[in-house]
Amino acid sequence: MVFALLRPVDGVSARLGLTVGKKCGGAVARNRIKRVLREFFRLHGAVVQVPLDIVIVAKKSLDAVGFSFEAACRELLPLVARLRKDFSRATGA
Repeated sequence: MVFALLRPVDGVSARLGLTVGKKCGGAVARNRIKRVLREFFRLHGAVVQVPLDIVIVAKKSLDAVGFSFEAACRELLPLVARLRKDFSRATGA
């Protein structure tokens, strides 16, 4: 689940917030999910180009063992492109 909020321009294009509940697995599984998501936004955060606060809530249906960087890219790249498009239209940029 992803939430996004437009914020004032302050030089940073996007900020990321993560929540991974205990239902996703033990500490090792939760930390793996957070590491993969942080790495995705480290590499693809500049693609957003709109000042957003993005919060990702990992649900219990997410399999931490099968969740790889490639899976994150496959799931999140279209979503990031849609966020950029929708919020760019809202700001008039």
